[in-house]
Amino acid sequence: IKKQINDPLVLTLREKGKPVFLKINDKQLAVALKGVNVENIPALMRGITYITRLYASLHTRFNYEFAFSNNVRDVQEMMVDVASRKGMGFGAAGKALTKDPQSKKAVFDYLFGRDTEGARLYQQMREDGGTTGGLGLSTQEQVELDIETIRKLNRSKPRQVALKAIEVVDKWNTLFEDATRLSVYRTALERGLSRNQAAFLDKESTVNFNKKGTAGPIINGLYMFSNASIQGTTKILRAMKNPKVLFAVIASVGGAVFAVNEWNEEVDPDWRDKVTKWDRSSNLTIMLPTEGEEVKYITVPISWGL
Repeated sequence: IKKQINDPLVLTLREKGKPVFLKINDKQLAVALKGVNVENIPALMRGITYITRLYASLHTRFNYEFAFSNNVRDVQEMMVDVASRKGMGFGAAGKALTKDPQSKKAVFDYLFGRDTEGARLYQQMREDGGTTGGLGLSTQEQVELDIETIRKLNRSKPRQVALKAIEVVDKWNTLFEDATRLSVYRTALERGLSRNQAAFLDKESTVNFNKKGTAGPIINGLYMFSNASIQGTTKILRAMKNPKVLFAVIASVGGAVFAVNEWNEEVDPDWRDKVTKWDRSSNLTIMLPTEGEEVKYITVPISWGL
């Protein structure tokens, strides 16, 4: 277990308990897979990073509303990305959208141990690497820490209750996060693509959280959601290299904004002064008719890239 291979081009894995050494001739690919190119967070920044991550978790992971609104944004990004992909296109994007309820049920069945066709397909997608859980490559030190954490957990009822609560939260988020990916995976398979191609497409259809970049941990520690913002915007811009996708996005988003603005002007000419800056910049805001000075409106989440 303690044997070390210091060659930067060799990735050490284990198969049924036995070591397997993978030689990777591309140096950049090797360091990326081994994670040695990722910069460690300096000691002075760890406090700031901890606060940033805690604040981000309160807004996302532990915010019951976030999963649904983020799912709406993911579906938008997914449709644009799938429409631009070779072998997929607009038809596949529309079909993936219609499969969203079916995919949510499949993920739900898997998470709660039900043996259904959808749950088995989701399990297959996970085995093909279609989720962003990534490869768990732990150091010896990390394994020792994990064992110590398990020991403490077994001796503490409050810790067990807290862990159970976190499990429920994570299942809720996984349901919405992976259902979109499963819709793409299923659609790709139906169009004759291989399992590997389908897994690649579903993983790249929205933000791939396994991609961090060399300075990813530092940037994300200083600026919340920077990885998601950079990837989401880059993905949309790359997809819109396709002229058909570009035209469709401009027509649909531009048409929606124009129609909503016309409606809002009819309801209240001063509506922009009565809606928060956050709601105006992150959502499609639709004003509701009211009497007197009361202000009511609904918001439709829009992908940051769009």
